[in-house]
Amino acid sequence: MHVYQVSVNMTEENKGKVSVPDASPFEVSAPPEFDGAPGVWSPEQLFVASAASCLMTTLFYFVRKKKLKISSYESRASGTMEKTGRGLLFTSITVNATLCFTDSESMERAGEDFGRLAEKYCLVSNSMNLPVTFHLETTLE
Repeated sequence: MHVYQVSVNMTEENKGKVSVPDASPFEVSAPPEFDGAPGVWSPEQLFVASAASCLMTTLFYFVRKKKLKISSYESRASGTMEKTGRGLLFTSITVNATLCFTDSESMERAGEDFGRLAEKYCLVSNSMNLPVTFHLETTLE
């Protein structure tokens, strides 16, 4: 069993600071469209970022496990929020990523469905009650 603890403390009206042991704290607020502070992370952004970053770190696990050589990774994530019968809910998250291999041997060993491993084993996206789609494009440096 693993337990992850986070502290959130009010810093000023409609703003707070998130902190965890051994990491830099950061400010949070509602998004501007919900009367929050501009330029500050919102829970909605963090929700989408948690799926995107978990997919990345899960993919990196398989990169290490297969001893593949990569030079870069980049992704863009989009979360769709809609009004439903249960209120406002995220209804989907899509992550589009590009992984660049340093050599053709690593790219071949990764295989065509390499991104499916991350999608299958990502703890965060598998814990969400909505579809999370991961599109991975692989390139050679």
